[in-house]
Formats: sequence, structure tokens, C-alpha cells
Amino acid sequence: MSYVLGIDIGTSGCKVTALDESGDAVATVSREWFPIVRPNGTSEQDPQEWIDGVREAISELSAGLDDSFGVKAIGVTGQMQGATFVDEAGTPVRPSILWNDTRSSPQTREIIKGDRKRIEGIIGAPFSDGLTLGKLLWVRANEPENWARLATVLHAPEFIVQAITGQRLADVNNLGQSGMNDVAANDWSYDLLDEFDIPRTMVPPVVACDEVAATTTETAAVIGLPAGIPVVCAGGDSGAEGFSLGLAGLPRLKVRLGTAADLNLVRPYDPNRGGFRDVVPGHVLVGAYTKSCASSVRWVREMFFTDRPQTTDTFAFMDACTVDVPAGSDGLIFHPYLMGEATPYFNSAMSGMLHGLRAGMGRGHVTRAMYEGIAMSIRDILDHTPDFAHTKEIVVLGGGAKSEVFVSSLVDVLGRDGIVPPHGDAAYGAALLAGHTIGVWDGFERAAANVAAGRRVAPDSERHAVLSENYARYLADAQREDARTAVDSEGS
Repeated sequence: MSYVLGIDIGTSGCKVTALDESGDAVATVSREWFPIVRPNGTSEQDPQEWIDGVREAISELSAGLDDSFGVKAIGVTGQMQGATFVDEAGTPVRPSILWNDTRSSPQTREIIKGDRKRIEGIIGAPFSDGLTLGKLLWVRANEPENWARLATVLHAPEFIVQAITGQRLADVNNLGQSGMNDVAANDWSYDLLDEFDIPRTMVPPVVACDEVAATTTETAAVIGLPAGIPVVCAGGDSGAEGFSLGLAGLPRLKVRLGTAADLNLVRPYDPNRGGFRDVVPGHVLVGAYTKSCASSVRWVREMFFTDRPQTTDTFAFMDACTVDVPAGSDGLIFHPYLMGEATPYFNSAMSGMLHGLRAGMGRGHVTRAMYEGIAMSIRDILDHTPDFAHTKEIVVLGGGAKSEVFVSSLVDVLGRDGIVPPHGDAAYGAALLAGHTIGVWDGFERAAANVAAGRRVAPDSERHAVLSENYARYLADAQREDARTAVDSEGS
């Protein structure tokens, strides 16, 4: 039997999903990895780990399916922003600088100094440390030997596409998170490239997300696949997820509880409004995110559950520890600013906080407060993003959606109904889009059915009232922390 594969290169690991010819997800395999994250705000990874992880995942996945395993198409997606630097041969010249790396704050401030409105009008999105342009300028200023070897800059999924097709490409969705795009032209902003002395040869050709970008060559053997398979550049993880949820044109908000908590809606392109191009032609993806979501969960696991295996199995045990802790965590409040914060502060200097610790509290309190604190950071985003005000549905996905405690905390803090679909991760969305592109199924119909089959979670009014009181304290503390660190903030 032949399958359509979706490959997702995430921050904390990779996932490969196989859909059969009916569009049903029949197998998913993941691999966890650990980027090098330092207290000074740097976050890096060797791109070879991405290749190794995908190869291992495909090997396991194919072994679990039938003997006639074949692949009709591949959709490739992954973490957005960031920068992977390759030489003329396509070999990385240094570790990839990830989206949550903040070392380029000085370059970011210089880029937008006195001209933020003009630049953000060109790119269609807020300018922050996560975008690729600042990372390029940091390498040029600090690593001249690597800059001299640099031929092309790629995003993480684009590096995988290069590895299996030999083609260096940029898709329209990832392009929008580069800080070097022109949202109106749906292409690179050659004016910005020239303004910041980035050689035009350093950026690859742009392709749409709803077309076959290339086919695999013999280089695909690096991940255990043959030549001749159509490959679709399925956008960044946010775009691929949005496709799997049928976001285009609906008052539906996606909340992904991944390494970051990512919020998105998709609306038709309007030249008078912001947003960056979606995987669906003629639409833009409006996004906002809080930097530390699953990374906060992992931090709590590493700090407070040292007696347990440092694996995903421990997350269920963590949830069990919260059973006797009431909503509001007896006043304990967690601010998830472990790597600064994105929306709405865009301040890489903000610090994580745990306020209200008292005798008698245990790790169950810390765990529940952590879930609630992430949910409050999401509420902070909703309160400060006008585009999200009209949304009527919240669809919850990502690794955090597996935790009933996390999801119930989220809907209780927000006071809105939530839907947890059976599928919705980026790998599933990439496969769905790839199959749609080559005509195996109607991806929009499959996405609508996916959401309709979701589990609905309603907020509790009493818990919402308690958590709203905590949120007022959360917000006051966040604003004080933002003001305290404003001198070092992104864009100051």
C-alpha cells in the first residue's frame, strides 16, 4: 500500500505521520531531541540531528506498516523563524540558530531603530529577535569566518527538503517569518536585502505550498526513501497545523501547546492589514505566541521531578500530582518567561517568576501553577491582539493537549469553549496538504471532518472566577517585569 508522509522538524523533536489513501492517519512516530539552550539566551542545534531523527522515525514507521510500504508524496514542515546556514555544497557551516534564540537583540534594535513601522509594513508582522534577518546580521558581525563560507540561509524544514531533493527553496509561509519578505509581493523584499547588505544570492527561490516543489533524488536515501517521490514544502508548523484545522476564513483560533504556545487564525489577504502569507493561497496567517510553553513543562519536570525518569512518561505522573491542588493553586502564580517573552511584550530580557510560594505547597502546586501561568500568558495575548477578538472557537492541539489538566486550566483561564481534535499536529497537516496537492483527497473536507470529530471542553464558571483574580495579579507582575527590563528589551 502507498502512503502520504508528513515530516515535522520541531524544536523538541521530529514527528513523521503516514496517511493512507483515504486520508486516515495510520501511524505516527516521534523522536525527541535536546537543543543546546544556555542561560545567556542562546538556543542552537546541529542540523544533522534533524536528519538522523527523521531517518530513525521513517525506519520505525515503515517497519510497522505492511511489506509493500510505498510513498506517494511527502509534505515537509517544521519550526519557523530561526536560521540554518549552509555553504555551496549544502553543508551547515555552524549549528542552526533556533527561533527562540535571543542573541541578536542588538541587531534587532538596530534594524527597527526609528523605522519600525515602515519595516513591519513591508513584512506584515511584528519584528522580533526570532526572525531570520537579525540572526544573519549577528553571524556577520560576530563570526566572519562562518559568514565567508555562507552561501544560503534556510529554515529548518527547508534544510530537510534540500537533503532529500538537492533543491534549496523557500516556501511562502516560512518566508513570512524571515524579516526579509514583502507580504504584498509574496516574495523576498529585495529592498530590505539591499538595505541590510544581504546578498540576493543568499536567499533561495520562493515556492507555493500548494504545488509540488521538487521530487526526491538519490539523496533521499539519507532518510531511507527512494528517488522520484513528489515533495511539497508544506510551510511552517503553524501553517501546516492551520490547514489541518480548516482555519482559512473562519472565526476559529488555533492554540498550539508546543515548545511555544502558538496562536493563529487565517483570514483573506488584505493589503491594509497585517499577517504573513498562509499555505492557502490568497490568505494570511495572523500569529502570536508566548515563548515558553512545553519548554516550561520540561523545566518543571527537570527541576521538581528529579526522582522520575526524564522522559515523556513522567508528564502523566506530574498531572496526577495536581489532583488535590485547587484551581488557582492556592495563590501560587507562574510567569513562563524562561527565555524572555514574545507577544505582547517582545522583551527578551523578561525573567520567569514563581510568586506566592508558602510552606505546605509541593510540586503539585508548582505543576498546576505552571499550567495556569501558561494559560494566563495566552489570555494576555488575546487581550492585546485585536484580530483575535471575534473568534468563536478555540481549537487546542500540540503535546500539551494530551494533558487534561493543562486543557482544563486553559479553558478555565480563558473562559471559552475548547475543541481538541483527533489530529492537528504539523506532521498530519503537512501530509494532508501533500495529498491534497497531488489530488489524492480534498484536504479542506478532511480538515472539516477532523475538527467535527474533536472532543469539546467547557470552562467551569467558579474556577474561571478564581483564576481571573489570579490573572489580575499575573498581569500586574508581568507589566512591572516588562518595565523593569525595558532597557534591554527587543525593539527598545
